[in-house]
Amino acid sequence: MKNYIFLAVISMSVLSCASFSHRMVKRVKDPIDNSDISQLNGIYSLESPVSYDKKGFPEEPSSSYIRNHLSYFNIATELIDTASTYQLHVKNVSDDEFSFTVYKDKDYIASSIIKVQLRNDGMLKYNERNLSCYGIPYIFGGCANTRTRIGRTTDDDLLLNYSHRSDGALLLIFGTGVSYNGTYSFKKLKDLNNERI
Repeated sequence: MKNYIFLAVISMSVLSCASFSHRMVKRVKDPIDNSDISQLNGIYSLESPVSYDKKGFPEEPSSSYIRNHLSYFNIATELIDTASTYQLHVKNVSDDEFSFTVYKDKDYIASSIIKVQLRNDGMLKYNERNLSCYGIPYIFGGCANTRTRIGRTTDDDLLLNYSHRSDGALLLIFGTGVSYNGTYSFKKLKDLNNERI
């Protein structure tokens, strides 16, 4: 019996990993390599980003998504009101770190620094582990996992792709998990390659 429980917990741990949908970014991404990581440096509009469907075709989301987007850049969303105009300043501050700074009109709001890793697919994956568990996982509770990566579109805009998965169980009776991917691009307003922010 112990072997079955151990096997069930191990298999659910593997299955509960969030995974990216490569099909969502395949049509729009312009792969990055080590020599052009700094090409992401720039000022981007947070107003009406382009959303992509499961096959990678563009859609237009409502502007109310701004709070959701900022959480993927580790920016506190309670500072944001949807009636204002916001810009995101992105800067490569070291070989494996990017700073994300939000301005409301021209006033500083908040910033964060995130460690990234360049992957073979030409995108920068966040090194942070966003795994949270509640209750006693797979006995009386579950786990949620989020992964995020950024890149560049063929139009030189900022590409954001995230994956979220949440699973739970009650006494090893596994419930249905929730899994979704989101892909957005933010219009580049200005390059920041030789400027300080």
